[in-house]
Amino acid sequence: MQDNKPKYWRGIEELENTPEFVKNAYNEFPEYLPVLNNKSEEGASSAMPTADRREFLKLMGFSVAAATLASCEAPVRKAIPYLNKPEEIEPGIANWYASTYFDGGDYNAVLVKTREGRPIKLEGNPMSVTGGGLSARAQASVLNLYDDARLKGPVKAKKQVTWEEMDRAVTAGLGQGGRVVLVSNTIISPSTKKVINEFLGKFGGEHVTYDANSYSAISQAYEASHGKRMIPSYDFSKPEVIVSVGADFINTWLNPVEQARQYITKRKVSSDNRKMSKHYQFETMMTVTGANADVRVPVRPSEEAAVVAALHNRIAGGSTSVPAMAKADKQIEKAAAELMAARGAALVVSGSKDAAVQLMVNQINTALGAFGTVIDISTPTYTRQGNDQQMMNFINNMSGIGTVIFYNANPVYDHPMGAQIAAGIKNIATSISFSDREDETATLCKFICPDHNYLESWNDYEPKKGFLSLAQPTISPLFNTRQAQDSLLVWTGNNTDYYTYLQRNWRGILSGSFVSAWDKAVHDGVYQAGAGYSSIFDTVTSTGGGSIAPLALSSSKDIEVSLYETASLGNGTHANNPWLLEMADPITRACWDNFVCMSQAMSKGLGLEQGNMVKVTAKNGKASVTLPVLIQPGMPDNAIAMAIGYGRTHAGPAAKQVGGNVYPFAQANENGVRFINTVSLEKTGENKEIAQIQTHHTLMGRIVVQDSTLAKYQKDPKSVTERIRISTPLDPSGTAAPSEVSLWKDYDYKNHHWGMVIDLNSCIGCGSCTLGCQAENNVP
Repeated sequence: MQDNKPKYWRGIEELENTPEFVKNAYNEFPEYLPVLNNKSEEGASSAMPTADRREFLKLMGFSVAAATLASCEAPVRKAIPYLNKPEEIEPGIANWYASTYFDGGDYNAVLVKTREGRPIKLEGNPMSVTGGGLSARAQASVLNLYDDARLKGPVKAKKQVTWEEMDRAVTAGLGQGGRVVLVSNTIISPSTKKVINEFLGKFGGEHVTYDANSYSAISQAYEASHGKRMIPSYDFSKPEVIVSVGADFINTWLNPVEQARQYITKRKVSSDNRKMSKHYQFETMMTVTGANADVRVPVRPSEEAAVVAALHNRIAGGSTSVPAMAKADKQIEKAAAELMAARGAALVVSGSKDAAVQLMVNQINTALGAFGTVIDISTPTYTRQGNDQQMMNFINNMSGIGTVIFYNANPVYDHPMGAQIAAGIKNIATSISFSDREDETATLCKFICPDHNYLESWNDYEPKKGFLSLAQPTISPLFNTRQAQDSLLVWTGNNTDYYTYLQRNWRGILSGSFVSAWDKAVHDGVYQAGAGYSSIFDTVTSTGGGSIAPLALSSSKDIEVSLYETASLGNGTHANNPWLLEMADPITRACWDNFVCMSQAMSKGLGLEQGNMVKVTAKNGKASVTLPVLIQPGMPDNAIAMAIGYGRTHAGPAAKQVGGNVYPFAQANENGVRFINTVSLEKTGENKEIAQIQTHHTLMGRIVVQDSTLAKYQKDPKSVTERIRISTPLDPSGTAAPSEVSLWKDYDYKNHHWGMVIDLNSCIGCGSCTLGCQAENNVP
């Protein structure tokens, strides 16, 4: 009976039970620590290495010594006591403030824990659309505030200047004429958007929005199918059947924190709720979403489009000629049948960056009756507003620009045409960056006007229509920085500071007495607008989304690469955060690098082993990178995957020489930016040790993970928790339940009996708790 149960393992060596794994399984520290005694004792084995006091100190005392030496060199700063202690400050007692974190599409309404006026920890705001959830990057973002790589003040021509000097120089540059273009990642702040519109209105400029991890294809498809460029809201708590094709929707895709909380409501079974959603996942790289799926099918990057086309043929009456996929065809048939059986409570999503594929997805969901039930187009999400066609137009016409401003954007690094953008910046008379550091784009600009950290700023956010949140400063600016919105207001000739501007803008949002309504909104951190509310983001200009290139399915036998985003580094903006670099990826269990992930069968076929360095070259010759091989179970053959967000050259000391930049492998043209390509691999002959979590501390046969099928649970809920039996001297056959066996006399717990039990149907393995623990135990 026990043999029919699935085997749980943490690494390939454990699955294969290699001799090295068996040897290390019984050792807490498999690597020998050479600290025994000062000199070899007489009769001691010569094979046993020894160490002197110097080696011992190197091994055990370096961290203490380093901290001591660092403190000796630190400048002395005199502490000035409060003349009049602020009423809300009580030494030793934490204060909490509501705020908002948003970066790279990652939205989190947060509660900021401060001690003596210093932010030290974040928690999720339970009143927000994210329901109190918090991503790993948001957990680690408090460390970004204290990053010494941040600029200490404005920089003009590589030299620090005053803000007065900077304003005079920028104003003079704006007065020279020429086109003015502001390039940014997605902005979801209504007040910031209004400031930008007023600034560009004065100078006749243009706002170009792009996202490093583009979702432009979804917006373009909705413009074609629904007449409006938008991305709707998805409610993953409603579908009975979900089919995801390359969309890591509970980890990195669209609004993962909100979507993960929705998803688990249909996955958590109890005596009162004995139903679960059915989840199919078709993908290349094993993802957190794929690991949580009921049925996961590995497919090559080009086959993801074929899977959608096959579903479209079966559900929406399509007629696309789809090549046979031996490992996927049977599951596609089953998925299509279950989707149609669950009409009105079924959903298909895709991570494809091809608008033709996304248009097919919309048509499938229309046939399934998903709109109005699972998909809400009346409440669009604003966290991904990038427009690939608009960005391509900017790149191809940089020669006519007089002033370019980069706000929360680093396209020289994170756009596949970064080299062309870098060349164009050098020929623009006035180039400005609001980056908080000299990043890859800022270092090419004539002016750098460093922005505040979000924990030093006032701002507002609207992740989806009518759902707003606020950010408030929880500490005074640590450096001589200035909020980007204040800079734009100054250059516009508006003497209003941004906080006052923000309040004025909210007078048109809040109802009732403004003072009390404003105070409540700041206190709560969130606000839901009433009926009749009109968002500034609703006024989106059409970009010809109705014209979508027809789907072209590929049947190439070349090695294909899929680029993916990790939960830790995301798009790479905060690559200098050591907490994020140290976070072991939930799937690869590796950190401090990105890799060429491939299946074990593929690695054996190419004569490669884990850690071998390989040079990956795009077949079009436009990109190459050298990275170590990581053998990743669950991947298809003849395909590799590489993570974006690494390979930074101008981020800070922690990020320097960590991994390689794979953005150039993305294909960019007038149809958009796609994260797939064909490549060749070349073994370099070098090796690199991968920082991967050890697997030798095995379960040793103990049944820690308890599982059952839904059908068995519905028949007998106790089949999950009471299937373990133990052999005892009185019962050698092993029929005793664990609760009946004890080495000690029983104790009747009259209150709580604390223990730790994790519901693996609810825990998705995102890693946020790891970063939360990191923040709690390493107070910045």
